[in-house]
Amino acid sequence: MEGELAAVKVFGKEYIGKEIRRYDLKSKDAPREIVHLISEFISTFEDHPSPENTYAYVIRDVDGDVDVLLCCEHFEEDDAVSLARIAAFMFRGERILEKFMVVVGSYIDLLDGVWEKIIIRFSGEEWEEE
Repeated sequence: MEGELAAVKVFGKEYIGKEIRRYDLKSKDAPREIVHLISEFISTFEDHPSPENTYAYVIRDVDGDVDVLLCCEHFEEDDAVSLARIAAFMFRGERILEKFMVVVGSYIDLLDGVWEKIIIRFSGEEWEEE
């Protein structure tokens, strides 16, 4: 049915969109920019992020907006020094995704040091076909 929306719950937060796709490093159909983003995150934060616990969702809405959620199920870096490293990664992530979408910004949707979870959201728009 046209107009139906999909939803996904990540660490208790619900995200809604027209289309939701989940990718990890084993996904054969993952866009190369998404694979690069996940790989860069794992290599930047070497303590616990791994191919088994780090993945991304691509959420498209009806207006052509796109969110890429970078999610990690085992992330222990939540002190002041780590926040600076996270911010630096977010800027690099925006550059990585520039060929995938028009990046508007990146945001920390969740950083939980007790449950050791993180969600970084990269927001933007679909590239217009010329």
